Amino acid sequence: MDILGLNFDGMNEADVREEFVTPLLRQLGYRSGSPHHIVRELSLRYPRESLGHKKPSDPLLRGKADYICEVDRRIRWVIEAKAPAEQFGQDDAEQAYSYAKHPEVRAVYFCLTNGRRFAVYRTDESPDSGPVLEVGYEEFPQAFHRLESLLCPASVDRDFPGTPRDYGQPVARGFRSVAQIVSGRVTIRSASPCLPQLLGANHSIVAGTIEHAEDGSLIAYLDLLAPYQGLQDFSRRFALDRMELRCPATILSADSADPSVFEASRVILVPQGERLFNIETWDYIESPLTLEGHVATRAMVSLDSNRLHGHWSQHLQFSPGDFSISVDGDFEARVF
Repeated sequence: MDILGLNFDGMNEADVREEFVTPLLRQLGYRSGSPHHIVRELSLRYPRESLGHKKPSDPLLRGKADYICEVDRRIRWVIEAKAPAEQFGQDDAEQAYSYAKHPEVRAVYFCLTNGRRFAVYRTDESPDSGPVLEVGYEEFPQAFHRLESLLCPASVDRDFPGTPRDYGQPVARGFRSVAQIVSGRVTIRSASPCLPQLLGANHSIVAGTIEHAEDGSLIAYLDLLAPYQGLQDFSRRFALDRMELRCPATILSADSADPSVFEASRVILVPQGERLFNIETWDYIESPLTLEGHVATRAMVSLDSNRLHGHWSQHLQFSPGDFSISVDGDFEARVF
């Protein structure tokens, strides 16, 4: 077994994922891109009362499920990984349970591990019911078959034969009613006024989904990471790092000559004295007065297999002063 002989002293959460969870999933029969697929670090949108937020005034949150394992693209279970030094408890079980119960996931099991322990819970039971199976790392040579009999694809399929497929309206041919964006980028090709520092720069798409709005039209949620920290600070400050774009079509286009058009429009308010990153001087300046910014974003994309690609544009107009900036570039993302 590839997971034997590990020393967890000094390991962090990323080490647990790489050295323990990933080899374990392979031994159980899961691999990305296969019928028994693995979705990593899926961003999920939550209402304010979820994920331990107690007050209505708390901000809207997004959680991130570490691993979602799929059996025949039909039945799901999730894993939440922790650092070996963390002794996971009830709060962690409730967090993993919230991922499993999320309408975009609907998992039958949720699991917690810090490498030293691996606990499996049923989603149809409350988190405080306790795990149905818990294995210590030192027990794996003798107890792996117990974990396998619970979580390998054949076992999950056997134990949950009635789990329905997703019969909701698909977002594209061959996809389910929700498509996960697992990675991507926006590459800037031109800017007005001309800003050489932006040309060729990549804004990373770190997560997202494409699904249907209540009226049947398409809606895309994107989490973006800017190429420079100053730009990312500005984007996060005004929630421009989390985009919500809408398309009137009901299904993604597979024709690059007739792409699906996603658009978003919003207004931001920059208070007087706000520190802003000046990409021309690579320095920070203070806004001399309160500014109102109108942001218009457009993505014209088509689907080729699991690759979503096309054109991206964004225009930001500030008033008073009528200062504006426009960028155009290429859009590319991997979807499942």
